[in-house]
Formats: sequence, C-alpha cells, structure tokens
Amino acid sequence: MTDNELQNRLKEKIKQGNCFHKQVQAILCDYRDSGGKQETAIKLIEQLAIDFSGDEILHANAYNILDIATGWCRADMRVWDKQ
Repeated sequence: MTDNELQNRLKEKIKQGNCFHKQVQAILCDYRDSGGKQETAIKLIEQLAIDFSGDEILHANAYNILDIATGWCRADMRVWDKQ
C-alpha cells in the first residue's frame, strides 16, 4: 500500500465515523506489512487532522487513528511497538 492509498483509505474512514476499531487497525497493518513506516503514517494522519480541523468530530476521528498509529492505545490495538 502506498502512502497516498493509506491517506485516501483513512480519509474515507474518518468521514464514516468512529475510527478507533479493528478495521482501521487492519488498514494500518496492511500499510506496515507493505513496508510503510510508522513515522510516515503519523505524518499523514497529522495532515488529515489538519485537513479536518474545521469539523470537530472529523478532527477527533483523525486523532483516534493517530492513537492507534502511535501506540497510545490498548496493547491489542497497537500496530507498531509503542515508542
């Protein structure tokens, strides 16, 4: 999965609603397994949060994804080792 594909898939999830679930984790795992780096994923998600900063709910959805990407979540939701 490319960086652009990750960003597009996460953007759609953000628009759909609650983002702290296994479907989002699976997207991040696919990205990781295809060689995607945690640092790049974090930057892309932070950019999505900025893009959605005008909508409080969508902005919060982006930060839920960021929690998974950074490992600031339950151990069973982590994609990369917690830094």
